[in-house]
Parts: sequence; structure tokens; C-alpha cells
Amino acid sequence: MGILDELKQQAEQARAHQETEAEHRARLERNYQENILPRMIALSRYLFEMLEQLKVIQPEIPVIYKLPGIGPAQLRQGLFRINMDRADQPKKISLLMECAANESATYPINSIQDANEVRAFLDKQKMEYTEWAIRDKNDRVCGANFEGRLKVITRLLIQVDLEHDRIEIITSNFEGLGTKKMTFNSAQINQEWFDELGHYLLRREAKLGSLDIADHEREMIRTQLTNWEEERRKELEATATREDHEEKTDNLLSGLRKTLNKPLW
Repeated sequence: MGILDELKQQAEQARAHQETEAEHRARLERNYQENILPRMIALSRYLFEMLEQLKVIQPEIPVIYKLPGIGPAQLRQGLFRINMDRADQPKKISLLMECAANESATYPINSIQDANEVRAFLDKQKMEYTEWAIRDKNDRVCGANFEGRLKVITRLLIQVDLEHDRIEIITSNFEGLGTKKMTFNSAQINQEWFDELGHYLLRREAKLGSLDIADHEREMIRTQLTNWEEERRKELEATATREDHEEKTDNLLSGLRKTLNKPLW
């Protein structure tokens, strides 16, 4: 075979391969337009509507994270934001949430290794904090105090996998620290699935799909939430009692001042 014939044969094979690839991509795009796109648009509308309601309600969404060097920390989820790659033909929907403590606190870390882990974590979360050394009786550094308001940035990326006709959800720091990937066939993405996702985002379910949650995990979450709500109730009652006491004290002092200002005769 001459070189020209060889090149012609290679060109024919390349053209055949390109045509096959083009047909494959066209089939995937048709499936996206007809099957996946309507579901992604419906999902985006559901999430934006959910966000609008959350802005008004501003619900308490408690969550407990086990943080490096610090241990379990009670935080509240908020700052729910949504971004999309394209509004008319979305293939990626990104959700951003911030889980933060109510107020700043000091965390003594009595180990240099643990202190290094805490520092790295706080820097990764872009937290503002103050740090000062803990020293032993020989004036050697043996740990560090960290003061700041704890927060964990949480992300969920919902994206289309055209090749396999499915939806992927990649979470970052949602089910604890770290990442997790979940996949769902496009046929699963319906109104019932939207509702499951809503429960998941509001921390009412630990995982997408209630069948994936073991009974002991569900009970643990309920116990944590119950304890959180009880602590919050006690805080509100203590605040109300303190304010009531302060009001009574102010009224008493005001009456005393009026009495003392009366003429003696």
C-alpha cells in the first residue's frame, strides 16, 4: 500500500470515528433537552422558591460538627445562596451555606499538634480569630488559646452527568467535614425527590433518601436537636427572667428616687 492510500485509509477511519462521536454527543444532547433539562429547571425553581421563603422565616437550623482539635461544636446553618451556570439550560446548580456559632468564644488547646490542626482548620474556613500561646510551668509553649466565632462553609454542587443520564450531588462539609458524592438516575428527579432534598437541606434528614438512614442514626440526630432546642429554650427563659428582673429593679429605683426627692415638710 502506497503512502497516499495509507493516509486515505487513516482519514476515512478518523472521519468515521468523528461521525460516531458526533452522533453520540447529539443523542446525549437530545436526551438532556427532552429528559434532563425540564427536571433541572423545575429543581432550580424549587430551590429559588425555597430560598425566598427561608429569607422571610429565618428558621433555626441547628447542626453539630466535630471540629479538629476542638471537638463537637453546636452551630446554626444560614446564609443560603444559589448559583447556576446558565439560567435557561442549567447543568450545574451550586448551593452555599454557612454554619456558625451564635457568638465568639475562647478555645484552649493544650497540645501543639492539636493547635496546629485547629489553626489550619480556621484558616481554611477563612475565620477571623485571635491566638495566644499557652505555656507550661517552665515557660515553654505547650498549646494555644483561640478566640473567635466558629463557622463551617458548606457547599452542595448539583450537576448533570450527560454520559450516564444521571444527576450528581457533591457535598462539601455537609454531612460532617469532608466531601461526599451521590448519584441519582434522571428518572428519580421528581417532586417527591425535590421534597426529600428540601428536608435534607434543612437538616430534617441526615441523608437523601430516608431508607439510607439507620434507626440509631435518626434517633441520635433527633436527640441532638432536642437537646439543642432545650438549651435554646433555657437561654431564652434566662434572658426573659433577667430582663424582667432588671425592669423591676429599674421601677423600684425610680420609685425610690421619687420618694427621696419629695420635700420632708
